[in-house]
Amino acid sequence: MLIASKLEETQPVTIKDLAYMTDGTYTAGQIKDMEAEICRLLEFRLQTPTAYQFIDRYLRASDATAGRASPSPRNLILEQMVNYFLELSLLDVRFIETPACLITAAAVYVEHSSSGKVTRSG
Repeated sequence: MLIASKLEETQPVTIKDLAYMTDGTYTAGQIKDMEAEICRLLEFRLQTPTAYQFIDRYLRASDATAGRASPSPRNLILEQMVNYFLELSLLDVRFIETPACLITAAAVYVEHSSSGKVTRSG
């Protein structure tokens, strides 16, 4: 409960409160030790990455590969279009098993293609 509380709540439950809720079955130290053990066993992989966590990195990378010496200023329209394409992917059940990094890469590519930044050679 402590880990879930820390991940989901704006004001997570305290260890002291959890110890109180167990009516003395577990001490604060035991709860803290178990939290550390669970985190260690899960290799601290407590949340699945979402597509939104990849947006900035991929937009910067796509800008850097466009032949510019330094990244251009933030382009809000570009970001909004990528966000729009990501939201569209939420409506299609076929994307459920697709890794978030691939969905984001595809959204950035589709945005660049639709805005004319990517040309089709061949």
